[in-house]
Amino acid sequence: MNQSLHRDAESGGIRTCAEFSIRKAKPTDAMAIATVYVRSWQAAYPGLVPQSFLDSLTPEGQLGQWQMILASPLSPVGGALVLVTDEDRIVGFASFGASRDDNIEDERVGEVMTLYLDPSVWRRGVGAKLLNKSVEELARGGYHLAILWVLETNARARDFYEHMGWRRDGTSKLHDWNAFVATDVRYRLELARSQPSFR
Repeated sequence: MNQSLHRDAESGGIRTCAEFSIRKAKPTDAMAIATVYVRSWQAAYPGLVPQSFLDSLTPEGQLGQWQMILASPLSPVGGALVLVTDEDRIVGFASFGASRDDNIEDERVGEVMTLYLDPSVWRRGVGAKLLNKSVEELARGGYHLAILWVLETNARARDFYEHMGWRRDGTSKLHDWNAFVATDVRYRLELARSQPSFR
């Protein structure tokens, strides 16, 4: 297990990867998830999307979306996970379920829909831990293939997924965020070849 050290942004203390755990998200986690979402976007996307859009993001503005997601069961198999410190402070989250792509008719194709980390825990091995757990849950649910979409110009995220064994499949789409339009590219992973469990 990666024992990388992490200096906690709030306490100033040193944490190892082993001091983070993953649990299922609860409706009461919505504000913490919205906060991680905004902090991650504002740290990861300057220069990739309009700065005015990033400046407009607030946890309060994202709260309703996450309250709705966490209150609604994802089917046929899916869910949301949070990465927490040993004080149960949420520093990352992921959601997954059946593929939402119209051009995929195979019901055994799952999707990692979101994966975000608070910037304070970037490059500490915990993103791999959270991604692996999401993939495990999809495989356990009977999916044989997983897909995800990533911003084409987000080289850091694409490098991460490629390092984790995901491969671009040649499919792209325009994503209309209302404030701007961006190109997303699709990655896939054969679940039979997925990463071994972090446990």
